[in-house]
Amino acid sequence: MARFLLNFGKILIMKTLFLSVILLFSSQFVSAQLISGTLINEGRKLISTFDFKIHGKNKGFQTYELAVNSMGEVTSVVMKEVDGDLVSTPAKIEAVKALKKLKFTGANFYPKFQHVTVKIEFLK
Repeated sequence: MARFLLNFGKILIMKTLFLSVILLFSSQFVSAQLISGTLINEGRKLISTFDFKIHGKNKGFQTYELAVNSMGEVTSVVMKEVDGDLVSTPAKIEAVKALKKLKFTGANFYPKFQHVTVKIEFLK
């Protein structure tokens, strides 16, 4: 009986370890479009749902820098001209409107403003 419990315990530990590794690996891609910035370094998370893809008439990508206040609201969106291949101005404006709706975790102890660089993909 003791041998059975020992083997069962090993199997349970291996399954838990395997699932933990899979979950950790897959969670790396959830916010893959959040590239860099003090907001990420602080560990703040995106709480609104957005897949960082905009479907329309254009194909390409563009990066933007967001300023986020302590309560998690996006207060400013600036397009990074050198980081992207999108030419369409209406598509860029559509991205800015979508990015201004994002919401991050917020609390009074966060700095007044933090920045994050995001990448938007435009798909036909």
